[in-house]
Amino acid sequence: ISHGALVEAVRKNAELFAQATAAENGLNVEALNEMIVASKSIASVLPGIAENASRCSTLRTIISTLETAVKLQKAKELKRESQEPTQDDAMDTSEDKEKLDSFASSRKNALESTLVTNVDSLPLLSDIVGLKEAKEALLEALVDPLLYPEWFEQSNLKPWRCVLLFGPPGTGKSALCGGIAREVGARFYSISSSDLISSWSGQSEKLIRSLFDIVIANQEPSIVFMDEVDSLCRKRNNNEDDSNRRVKTELLVQISRLQSSKSRVFLISATNCPWDLDPAFLRRFEKKIYIGLPDSEAREALFAKLLNRTTMAADVSWSWLSSVTQGHSGDDIRRLSNEIAFAQFRLFKEAKKSRETGSEKLLSREDISSILSRNPPTVSREYVSQFESYSN
Repeated sequence: ISHGALVEAVRKNAELFAQATAAENGLNVEALNEMIVASKSIASVLPGIAENASRCSTLRTIISTLETAVKLQKAKELKRESQEPTQDDAMDTSEDKEKLDSFASSRKNALESTLVTNVDSLPLLSDIVGLKEAKEALLEALVDPLLYPEWFEQSNLKPWRCVLLFGPPGTGKSALCGGIAREVGARFYSISSSDLISSWSGQSEKLIRSLFDIVIANQEPSIVFMDEVDSLCRKRNNNEDDSNRRVKTELLVQISRLQSSKSRVFLISATNCPWDLDPAFLRRFEKKIYIGLPDSEAREALFAKLLNRTTMAADVSWSWLSSVTQGHSGDDIRRLSNEIAFAQFRLFKEAKKSRETGSEKLLSREDISSILSRNPPTVSREYVSQFESYSN
């Protein structure tokens, strides 16, 4: 969608909601019509909206508008109860029901288009380097129940419905979940805690409820990935306000509902601070998997994958690069590889300017050590020790 079309759609939405608000103040049933049109208009442009605050704002607007539409409809019905029904009233009621059904369908489509990730855009599990133990644990927890459902039913073996991934940032938790979803062909709902937090009272609970309504009703195998879950599920305390408590209670209720349902939906949550999670939430996660820093073998494989087209000095081997990057996360290694590739590219440009292309200098160990000194690990040893102690 072009930028101009997106701007025009947003402008049109603003007009429609302004009309709807004006009609609402007069309890005019046309407000419902305007809101339905506005919702459909928003849903039509959602695929063109980047994954940022506008996504969250749009999603919350749709939910809020639906609530207003329902309120209007109830007000109209209460008004009619005090009047003698006519044939025209009966026709209006039928039409209003169709409008509300249409609105609910529009809301569902908008939510799904916002939160569902195209499976083809997810990484292949085989392309995710390292994390062998985590892959095996997730395959056993999530994939096997979908591949062998009859075996699980006959043996009374209950699959893990809720899994918690914890570990330092940049270790591949999000990519791993996406790879698992693609491996099994499951619908993938990617949610950040910020998607479910609203400054409007009661809206966060409604968003959470709407999300679980959609995923539980879906008959397809689905994975709901909730990142930064510690933002929602921190330990409760006496200084916490009522709105936060209601959000946590609603999320606990919906997770329990998911676990007791017969749907083929799995919830995977990720956190960098597992020790901050409320005990009630920790109990809901039946399986906890530690995603640590890449080991020597994984670091070597990462460099081989990321720098396979970068020519360096003969003594700069993948094993040497692995040996000098202990303590680096996967994201650290990706950034470092990009720095190395750019450094080699600069040498190529210098040689081209001096008309000596093909004889440019190759990056040496000394050059790469200099790059390393400017790009230290982002995760401290003390922080890693916290995770190791927690996982044990």
